[in-house]
Formats: sequence, C-alpha cells, structure tokens
Amino acid sequence: MIVRSEENTWHDSTIGKIGGVVDFVMLYLKSTNEDDTETDALRWLNNMVVKPGSAKSSNVVLLPGWRISRKDELEDLALIRYLEKRGIPSDLARKTYFEAYVQEVGTGKRMYTLAFENEDEGYSLRNIFMKGTVGPQTVTFKRGEVAKPKAVHLFKDSFDYLSALLRFPQYVSQHDSIVLNSVRHLTAAFPYLVGYGYQTLYSWMDNTERGNNATLAINRFVRTQDGLGHKPMNGLYRAFKDVNDWHVATSEC
Repeated sequence: MIVRSEENTWHDSTIGKIGGVVDFVMLYLKSTNEDDTETDALRWLNNMVVKPGSAKSSNVVLLPGWRISRKDELEDLALIRYLEKRGIPSDLARKTYFEAYVQEVGTGKRMYTLAFENEDEGYSLRNIFMKGTVGPQTVTFKRGEVAKPKAVHLFKDSFDYLSALLRFPQYVSQHDSIVLNSVRHLTAAFPYLVGYGYQTLYSWMDNTERGNNATLAINRFVRTQDGLGHKPMNGLYRAFKDVNDWHVATSEC
C-alpha cells in the first residue's frame, strides 16, 4: 500500500483501490464484519478522535508536540477490535495496555491509542493508523512466573511478545521477557542480561534486514557473556515478517 500523507490518500495495488481516509475506514469496517457505510465510517472516525476539552488533562508524560492527557483501562471498542484483528484477545490486552488520550500541544488535536509502558515511565503508542512514542524511551521488562528462571526472551515489540505468549503460554510465561519497543533500544536490554544467571537467551527478531542485523548484534553480545547461550527463534516464522504476522496467519481463531 502507498500512502500519500500530503494528499490524505492511499493506493493499494493488490486490490486495485485508491481513496481517502473515509474509504480506508469503510474497507476496515467491512473486513471486521461491521456496518461499512460512509456514515458508519464517519461515526467510527469521530469516536477515534477526542474533542478538545472532553478529557481532563493530567500531564502524565511529555514529548515535543504531544502528551498523554489521560490514561484509562482499555475499553474502547475500536482499539479492542484492532487488537483482535492482530490475534490478541481483550482479556490479555487489558493486562498489558492502557487506553491513552494523546493531545497535540498547541492545536488541541487529540486521539486515543494503546499505551504500553516502559521501564522509564515512557510509553509506546499504537492504533490502527499510527505507531508512536511519548516520554523517555527504553525497554519493558516482564518478570516470569518462575523465580530466577534459566531463560529470558527478547522481543521487538508488545504485539510480538503477546503473540508468543499466546502460542506458547507456559514456555514464555515461566521465563523473563524483555520487550525492546524498538530495535534501536537493543543495547538498552543488555544490562538486564548480565549477572542474572540466565543460561539461554531466546530472540524473536524480524525476518528483515534490520531484524537479521539485530540477531547478529545479539550473537556478538552473548559471546561476551560466560554461561549464556543464544537461540534465535525467527526460523519458526521464517515465511513471515514477524511473530505477530505469523500468529495472525496461522492462528486457528
């Protein structure tokens, strides 16, 4: 798909369609078996954008140009449907994400997104239209169910983490997990791997050039750590870009 942001248009050559934001939402609603008229699309868009003044500001975290004005428990139907399309059920999502109202400073423009907190109290944000960040950016550490586990998992983002957790619940949940939130934070994960008694690091990087480079960087780091081995898991989903794409494509539901 080609998106021309300056024109607010898109073109998907695989289905031979071109259109604007409303057309895109109509196709999205149709794909989720919802009513997909223009009126339905406009209503959905209206629900995705919060009007100025409708949310009480709490100034949780800041980023140049944007801030989170409010956090709530995840309840928004559009966000839940988005997660379900990515194979993530609402009960698990509520344990992982906040519903965040995000405001552009100076314009009053607002939207709401999923918010995933990191170890420095910053957030990774995403909804069907965007991925973004506010506040300090670093990794998120998830403690496993077993005390002092012998293994740790390393994921690119929260969708990949939850996908693996759903497909291998005992295997992943027993061990510690580190979510990078972006591969550019890879080196921020390394201090969590030193001196904790881990014997195996399972990495779940993308099957892309950037993902392969991350896997190589992990290999180089692991070779400096006595007693720590590295097992790349991307062969499991070799035909797909990442863990979540594999999960969506191969899930029975």
